[in-house]
Amino acid sequence: MKKLILITLLLSIFSCKSEDSIQMQKNEVQSFSVEIIAPTEKFEAGKPSVLKLSVKNDQDNPVKLSPKDLKLFLISENLDYFNPLEFENSEDGILKTEAYFPSGGNYKLYVILKPKNAEAITRIFDIKAEGNTETKSKITPDEKLQKQIDGLTVAIKNEGTLLAGRTVVLKYKIVDTSTREMIQNIDIDGKAFTVAVNENLNEFLYMEIAAPEKAQHQNHHDFMPESEKVSFYAEITFPKEGIYKLWTQFPYDGRTITVPFTVKVEPDKDLISFSDVRIPEGAFKVLITNNGFRPKEIFYKKGKPLSLAFVRFGDENCGNEISFSKIGLKLKEIPVGEAVIAEIPTEEEGTIVFSCGKHLGKIKIEK
Repeated sequence: MKKLILITLLLSIFSCKSEDSIQMQKNEVQSFSVEIIAPTEKFEAGKPSVLKLSVKNDQDNPVKLSPKDLKLFLISENLDYFNPLEFENSEDGILKTEAYFPSGGNYKLYVILKPKNAEAITRIFDIKAEGNTETKSKITPDEKLQKQIDGLTVAIKNEGTLLAGRTVVLKYKIVDTSTREMIQNIDIDGKAFTVAVNENLNEFLYMEIAAPEKAQHQNHHDFMPESEKVSFYAEITFPKEGIYKLWTQFPYDGRTITVPFTVKVEPDKDLISFSDVRIPEGAFKVLITNNGFRPKEIFYKKGKPLSLAFVRFGDENCGNEISFSKIGLKLKEIPVGEAVIAEIPTEEEGTIVFSCGKHLGKIKIEK
């Protein structure tokens, strides 16, 4: 009888009502267990292996997931091999996927779990494949962010230096290499993404790609000069400095195109790491970013004490004043990288709106 390799991961996530909202009641945290099961004791290079994945809730019931709820990426330690894994649901709630290891050595399996009405969580599994191991070489940034693949020329343009902690828009321009015509009508809705992993393989980022007409700064994209138009874009915030490998995948003409890039991210001396900011015990962190508050919507139980710790992210956002008009509270001159506490009354049900410039946030007090 073949032994099973069983990796169990307990995930604690808050139930929420949107991607930018978070349920703040501590005793209502949901737990999900993830089990990754391999059919043999060892993974072997050059042979396909079947991985079985089970996700269960805190009642030990299987959670049925769609490709939008769960994403799997297998990446080699030398960052040469990248494979998004597809899975199938079975009747007993077990998810099955086929993995392939081109050579022996260490791999990372990155799991993005996003069940319905829950906050996304990313976890990393270590996997070792038996067989001949390729020598790991030091990766270096691309001198030019332009690649030719499958008859296409794919280029990335970003404004200025890539800085850790700063949100940047990566603009992708796709050109037919033979005709030199730009390609714009790409069906990217839910099918295109960019994945970024740092050279130490401990930072993982997943971004869905957006069409140019959805970018606020490109409302008149059709009327732009041809040289300024883009095929699509992705917003990304690198958490720390270092060298990152990027893979961009998108469908085109019945094919799936995957383009790798390597970039260097510089440290930003003007920003402080959020991990270094001390938050009082029992308080909940709200970030003030260039794009508004994170989270934007907070759900909380009536009658429970609520302390919000606002942390300002850089000098370019609206952290000068946060106003809670309904309760007559104002927070002024919030320093960068320090927590400022707001005590919120929760005796009455209803919505408390807080604002900073053009950005709004909401606290919904419920029974």
